[in-house]
Amino acid sequence: MKNALIIDDHAALRMGMKMVLDEVIPGILITEAESFTSGLAAMRNEHFELVILAINFLDSGKTDMIYAIREILPTGNILILSGSDDNKHASDFINAGANGFLTKKTRIEEYKNAIQTLLKTGKYINPSI
Repeated sequence: MKNALIIDDHAALRMGMKMVLDEVIPGILITEAESFTSGLAAMRNEHFELVILAINFLDSGKTDMIYAIREILPTGNILILSGSDDNKHASDFINAGANGFLTKKTRIEEYKNAIQTLLKTGKYINPSI
């Protein structure tokens, strides 16, 4: 059975992503974390095939989050959900080890496609990146 972790401080976003995951992967086990620190703690206790990490760009050094995840979860898929509406940071996250990157303006069908593609191939690159 697939296992996913959603890391975001907004309950509404986590709820929406859970609904998408449940639709795309029936029976998936989903864990939620309200902070990056609690997400890392969850990863230390459990293996996840998919980590969905929502980020914003108010501070620098966000790609360091990917390196921290990779230390604990070297083979899981990491999908970044950007709080920004552009892709200008996508290559930084992909180069740091994320498997996919989506912006907040992404349509729901693309979220679904990204999740399915990531779990099948290990990569999802939006054609606009």
